[in-house]
Amino acid sequence: LTPMNMSRAPALWAFQSGASAYGVYAAADRCWVGNEAGKVFAVDDRGEVVSKYKLPDGVKCIVSDGDWLYAGCDDGKVYDLGGKAPHVAYEIARDVDIYWLDISDAVLAVSDANGAVTTFNHEDESQWRRDSLGTRGWMVRCDEIGVYHGHTAGVTMYDWEDGRQIWHVPTHGGVLFGWQEETSVYAGTGSGQLYTISKKGEVGPIAQCDSAVFSCAAAPDGRFLFAADSSSAIYCFREDGTRLWKLATGYGVALSMQYRDERLYIVTQNGTLACIDA
Repeated sequence: LTPMNMSRAPALWAFQSGASAYGVYAAADRCWVGNEAGKVFAVDDRGEVVSKYKLPDGVKCIVSDGDWLYAGCDDGKVYDLGGKAPHVAYEIARDVDIYWLDISDAVLAVSDANGAVTTFNHEDESQWRRDSLGTRGWMVRCDEIGVYHGHTAGVTMYDWEDGRQIWHVPTHGGVLFGWQEETSVYAGTGSGQLYTISKKGEVGPIAQCDSAVFSCAAAPDGRFLFAADSSSAIYCFREDGTRLWKLATGYGVALSMQYRDERLYIVTQNGTLACIDA
């Protein structure tokens, strides 16, 4: 699994979930992984399982809203993972292929395979729905100002309250993953580029990977950027786009990632959740 002539990233521990995994969320005391078999595991800071759930279908993402933790499932539902057993918190639609979720102040933003983005309030009522210029919405991030939607035609910002388009930034290659910090969003594309875009819609430095960017993350305030590509490599860049290192994951292609407290948590296409000393 390690590309030739490439050093392997220093993993502190690794856990095998048993199926290809997209969902990851790292909290202060534990880390969650959700896989395509519908299994969700919580592990401690040594990678040991402390709890596990089984959902009806594959898990695409895991997101948090303060004390609440949610998993987006391929059955068109969003499950609350905060209790002893998962229960349905939002019921989107069986025919909606959920690609990604984000949540802010109990309002959920859902991005789907067709390139639509929809918001739902805490009573499970749709607030607004917009069709972006592209399809395959692998990125949705939201804050109290807006919703940032990444798709095959770039990144689009919508007003949080009414769904008005605020700006659109085309990208070279479709967006395959997105991240946000306080003042910027980050979008990894199929062309191997990692875009920094201010929340005012201004394009900043563009970091270049050697193949398609499947996932990305940032340290607080974007002082370091991380990316994983389709050749099972991970990268670290300065905020100006300067590449600092490229290493092999050792566990296959990282489909999602999160940075926390000098650790990079990745989940891969072979089902591994790994904690890497960044």
